[in-house]
Amino acid sequence: MSETKISTEIFNGSDIQARTRLLLTLWDLGIQEVKKSELTEKLKRKYEKASQYKKVYEQLEQEGATITVLKNRRKIISLTDKGRQLLADSIYDQGFGFDGAQVGTRLANALLKWLRNLKAGISEI
Repeated sequence: MSETKISTEIFNGSDIQARTRLLLTLWDLGIQEVKKSELTEKLKRKYEKASQYKKVYEQLEQEGATITVLKNRRKIISLTDKGRQLLADSIYDQGFGFDGAQVGTRLANALLKWLRNLKAGISEI
């Protein structure tokens, strides 16, 4: 089975890996608002298409984990307090793990930053 086939199958809007990667990447940017296209470019892997994240974005917004607004004709996305809590819940979920043989440096460093902030007791996790 090819990588493209695998990646298409996992994007059903509820995949814990895709959701957690999206939330973690958004959290790591550390700013209140980010262009949705910029977030997607940082998030997607080389064999994925931006359109594969559509359902994940929609589900997170429906759950109140993210807010998307139109600003200057660009979609801007931000992480809510509920999104930060969902990120924590997802990381602690036994079903969460990184798929594939390699984990990107950016994502691994974001997770390390999150864990260090947790240990330091920083409330903005």
